[in-house]
Amino acid sequence: MAADRPFLGVILVIGFCVFAPMGDAIAKYLGGRVPLVEVLFIRFALQALILLAIMGLRRRRFSMSRRYWGFSIARAVLHLVGVGAFFWSLR
Repeated sequence: MAADRPFLGVILVIGFCVFAPMGDAIAKYLGGRVPLVEVLFIRFALQALILLAIMGLRRRRFSMSRRYWGFSIARAVLHLVGVGAFFWSLR
């Protein structure tokens, strides 16, 4: 079992509190200039690249049982729709 690292947790929370609103502000700024689908694609592509880089640095494999693939895809679609609705409401 991994040891707790509260300082790292606090740093990650502060980082999220800084970068998440900036992403929303950028989406609002680009709302009139860039199509919504393109903003969503860029956002999720960057998230995927960051997560793949973190997994690579930690030398983790991406593995999931077949049972959870359907749940993961449904969650991803719902997340995409939710973020799209949020960005659309900012326009």
